[in-house]
Amino acid sequence: MRITRVILFCLLLVSFNSYGQLYMGARGGYNISSVSFLPTKDEVQVFDFHTDAGFIAKYFDTKYFGFQGELNYTQRGYRAPIVDSVFYKRINTYIELPMFMQVKAEHNGFFVHLNVGFYASVLLESQHGNNQQGEFHLKPYELSVLRDNRFDYGIPGGVGFGYNFKWGTLQVDARYFYGLGDLYHHDYNGNPMRSPARVQNISVSYLLNISKIWENRSGIDDVIQTEDESIENIKQE
Repeated sequence: MRITRVILFCLLLVSFNSYGQLYMGARGGYNISSVSFLPTKDEVQVFDFHTDAGFIAKYFDTKYFGFQGELNYTQRGYRAPIVDSVFYKRINTYIELPMFMQVKAEHNGFFVHLNVGFYASVLLESQHGNNQQGEFHLKPYELSVLRDNRFDYGIPGGVGFGYNFKWGTLQVDARYFYGLGDLYHHDYNGNPMRSPARVQNISVSYLLNISKIWENRSGIDDVIQTEDESIENIKQE
């Protein structure tokens, strides 16, 4: 959290000094997730609605190129068959920090962009269970430092579009997360050799142009200062 505050402070400082555009806001999304095991398992994607929400900030120093960062609380996992129609399911909860390079095209307030970047996440907790009794009944999964990997990272990319209204910006993003880390430590007895995450995500964000608010405030201050100087000059005459 301290690193995030430092990054946001630096963005604010650069934005105010260079007249770049800094946007900040909130986002919410939906994940379709799985884990790609090696040796291969007949795992099945998780389509359930789980939490995916957080804060978003993006900075454009030029009209067409910028950066977007997020701090998210997100859940994802996988399902694997046990017998017949009985599946094992595990859902993991992460604090996640994706960082994107963003190329944008804009016309009359409408914009589209391409994202590519890097993400890192820390596993907070996990739940698991099966549907042997008809529905999934999940219980806390006991994490082990020897068996389970709490740190994940990978490459996200995707596309997005949105519109700049007078009252803020609405933005929709579709992206794919290609995990490079593993959910399980491969050197633990019985664990797979590879277990990276594969996540498809769609999200909606609402942002405010902080730089424009600052510029408007600065303009008001300039007007007030000019009026005060005019009044003072009249008094002296």
